[in-house]
Amino acid sequence: DAREAARIIAQNVGPHMDVKLFEDVLACCMQVGDLRAAGLMVSAMQRCQQRISVRLVVQAVAGLSQRAEVAEALAVSGALANLCHFNVDGNADGGMAAADLEHRVAYLRHFLPLMVSEFLAEGHQGLASGNKMGSGKRQGSVIRGAAAMPLPNGGQLRCQVPFGQPQPFQKGDSVLLTCEQDQSREYEGEVVDDGPRTFNVRVVGVPSSKPLQMPTNVTWTAVCLGYRSTFSRQLEAMRQLLEVRPRGPLSNTLRPKVADQPLCCALVQAPLPETVQAALSAFGLESICAQPPDDGSSASLARALPQARAELTLNPSQQDAVSAALARRLTLIQGPPGTGKTHTAVRLLAFWARSGARPVLACSDSNIAVDNLVEGLAAIGVNICRIGRSESIRPDLEKYSLDSQLNAAEASALPMVPPMGMVPPAGGTKGGGSGKGGGKGGYGGQYDAMQNVLRAAEVVCATCSGAGVDLLSRIAFPSLLIDEAAQAT
Repeated sequence: DAREAARIIAQNVGPHMDVKLFEDVLACCMQVGDLRAAGLMVSAMQRCQQRISVRLVVQAVAGLSQRAEVAEALAVSGALANLCHFNVDGNADGGMAAADLEHRVAYLRHFLPLMVSEFLAEGHQGLASGNKMGSGKRQGSVIRGAAAMPLPNGGQLRCQVPFGQPQPFQKGDSVLLTCEQDQSREYEGEVVDDGPRTFNVRVVGVPSSKPLQMPTNVTWTAVCLGYRSTFSRQLEAMRQLLEVRPRGPLSNTLRPKVADQPLCCALVQAPLPETVQAALSAFGLESICAQPPDDGSSASLARALPQARAELTLNPSQQDAVSAALARRLTLIQGPPGTGKTHTAVRLLAFWARSGARPVLACSDSNIAVDNLVEGLAAIGVNICRIGRSESIRPDLEKYSLDSQLNAAEASALPMVPPMGMVPPAGGTKGGGSGKGGGKGGYGGQYDAMQNVLRAAEVVCATCSGAGVDLLSRIAFPSLLIDEAAQAT
């Protein structure tokens, strides 16, 4: 029992507390939704003046029940933020300056409650609309009379949808299963695989080593609470931004660049580490942003500058914006409504794709804005691949989606050539997919075909959340554009 374990540990806490035991019990408390027990654990850590890694905090909060009480969840997550350390090597006393720690904790305390509030509000809304037989959207979608059985891999179950009902769930959805014969028996989890008539759920709070014990000869009601995958990706992005690695950048361990750490420090308003200061002769955010691209495409992009300055579809200020983005590592383009920011973005993406390495990644916070980019790029003949779920894409742009292009490629039996810059998942091809939460099922035998489609694209378009799909994480995009960046969380 999580609460009893938390009570015993909290009562017997000492100066040499077993941090690993604390972490295990805390994670269990969060996953089973016992926030009072989690609060006991946090209070015990506060009394011991112990710090825990931001990685653990993210893992614990990611397992939060989407039906948790908002006030309790915010209190626990806020207290956890105060206990954080940010050193990857696990050393809570890793020499981080007090001002640096203060800025990172403040950043975490500001954004973590916002993420938790949005996640819980989505879950409560989904549950409410589900109780009203759905609202026509996937959130709140209901399946009644479903059969469910445990899977051999622990902590997971498979649901069979009755005939006559649609299967609305997709990978990444947060689902609540309630036994129709005993409503006190519930399972909350995340859809990890889906098909035309079935979907698999990883149950929150049940370890993968423990098979589920489920009643037989009963039926279940399944309600879509929201999209847990988006919440998980937000938390992971924040962790990568805040963590301090001994060497290299905060967010890129594959290709260390000393310039990445100043940018991350600037975002969290943290002091620049002395080691990085020594490596940079004159640090300043502007000087870092003004550095030329370092992906080997500088020469080809430089040759594109005269074309950008002579682009007849752009006015002088738009030409300046495109020219700056071609020559700089980071560029912010601002302008009031009606000044042609999206038009400028489309032209910039075209120059990037045709002058440097590709594919280029184009993102925005909303599906509408992404579709606007797709529409503009298609109008000038740029080869696009749109990542996203079919219901999120405008019908007239569906032909540019990964799924549609994948179907067309399979129909024409295109050869499967592994693309440059992409590595198959370790241990096989099991993983995400094309949708916001990874698409239909795992990669399966379609992984090579997906690679072909993505390799052929000049620009890959997705929402900021959709860009976190596993498939895209294996591509080293040389250039990234975020439209409506001020709206992105």
